[in-house]
Amino acid sequence: MNDLIYSIAQTFVSKEIKYKNFISNFHYLLNGFDDDSRSKLRLLIKLVNIFSYIRYFKGFKNLSTANRNNILKIMYHAPIGKIRAGITGLRSLNLLAFYSLEENYQLIGYKIDTEANN
Repeated sequence: MNDLIYSIAQTFVSKEIKYKNFISNFHYLLNGFDDDSRSKLRLLIKLVNIFSYIRYFKGFKNLSTANRNNILKIMYHAPIGKIRAGITGLRSLNLLAFYSLEENYQLIGYKIDTEANN
């Protein structure tokens, strides 16, 4: 499932992502959710992959960037509100997991005070 999470994140972030750091941070953030929310997010991640197979006969991580974007766009505009809300939440979680890594601070204009860290 980590490869699928990483593929989804690459689509949302559109930047180079360090796999190990991102996955660790994603799971750290996910573990802060209650059990019900965690299981719903995991189900949604699996649903992204299922939609990918239905639409393109390939798993999400094996799709082109354009097709990945298309799957997430379709889900974002789905007539089922819970899917739309879930994709919005998953996108937010992915962006938070990416931009909250110290290596990505400069991408949002946050400067690290190196003297304060010593």
